Amino acid sequence: MEEKTEKMKARKHLKTTQDASQIIKQYYAEQQEKASKEGLPVAWCCIAAPRDIMQALDIQAFYPEQYASYLASRDCTTRFIQNAEAAGYANELCGYARAIIGYIMDGLPPDVPVGGMSRPDFFIITSAVCDNRVKWFEEMADMFNAPIYLFEFPEMPPETRQGASSGEEALIMLQIGSKDAPHLLGYTGQQYQGLVRFLEEQTGKKVDPNKLAEIRDRSRDVGKLRREINEYRKAIPTPMGAADGYTAMFPGTYLPGTKISDEFYTKLREEVKYRLDNKIGIVPEEKFRLAWSGIPFWYNMGLINYFEDYGGVVVIDTQYGAAGTTINTSSPRQPKRWGINRMVASVVRAVVDYNLDGVILSYTPTCRALYIDQLEMKNTLEEELDVPALLLESDMVDPSSYNEAETMMKIDAFIEQVTEKAKHRDWL
Repeated sequence: MEEKTEKMKARKHLKTTQDASQIIKQYYAEQQEKASKEGLPVAWCCIAAPRDIMQALDIQAFYPEQYASYLASRDCTTRFIQNAEAAGYANELCGYARAIIGYIMDGLPPDVPVGGMSRPDFFIITSAVCDNRVKWFEEMADMFNAPIYLFEFPEMPPETRQGASSGEEALIMLQIGSKDAPHLLGYTGQQYQGLVRFLEEQTGKKVDPNKLAEIRDRSRDVGKLRREINEYRKAIPTPMGAADGYTAMFPGTYLPGTKISDEFYTKLREEVKYRLDNKIGIVPEEKFRLAWSGIPFWYNMGLINYFEDYGGVVVIDTQYGAAGTTINTSSPRQPKRWGINRMVASVVRAVVDYNLDGVILSYTPTCRALYIDQLEMKNTLEEELDVPALLLESDMVDPSSYNEAETMMKIDAFIEQVTEKAKHRDWL
């Protein structure tokens, strides 16, 4: 195998996804300008915070997790992480948290990619997915002496108790079993109403129901476009892989109810459909197909492209809602168990639906919410589907945790394994 001695830059294969970087730059520039010149309120939010209500109230939203990943992709996190660790924040703490806390301690310096995040007026955090994140946001709120709203999401297994359900419930991140505990839906509604009151108090404005309805309609349309694109990606050869998919996630994740997002995914769908119809793949000959599970190493996204040099494609990621929501029940590869929860089931479902030969499991010790399931995923894949799974350990934004030689040795051995197994596949 080819020796790699430094971090690799990501390669994009679709023209539309290459435009996403400009959308990110434009987003930050507009947010900063509206906050400084128009005096619009600024919120720092977690990724699970409801975006529709913030868009309806003209709140300029920044997402510390997203910005930390953006800094990492530009090799700019080390300085801030060192600030945080010098102040006593342990390196076992979430990499996102260390990077952004260090950025705050540095005084929100302007000499950062896309100008950084504007000073927050308030914070919004949810209990979904990560408990560590709640304390991180409370810490930041204290640092700015700013108010914070905690939106509590009660989480339970879905009503099927297997995590493989499809339909409307499977399209949302929250694991609320409406038939198992209907009172939790009411509780979640109360939490949302509390958020609306909090935001109205902070902004001095009332929510315009017509504007909110328009934003929600457009957001649903964007969601449909993204799911349609992901259905196209199931084709062999796939017309779009995860290298483009990670780049394409920004508009739909952070601008779902906007015209910009609608236009971006409309254009992306057209390009992906053209490639599908003309059988244009990511590599000249697709020899094996993979998924990436977990948070990628944002400072070394070229790892995803590395497999392409050997005829492999990382077709899909399973972490950011990218995988399809339907289950290919006609596939002969139906496991007897789906895993301990929906997170495990989503990986199993991706293997079945996208005809995958292997899965890369990003093992990120500083993110308990995600790495804790990875061993169960590996066991389920290998025991139930005879699918190789590769554990790669590193922090998502802290490059000091990355071991280049060890990582590439594991990847090269994994490529040899999946290449050989793919020669004898009988599930297509």
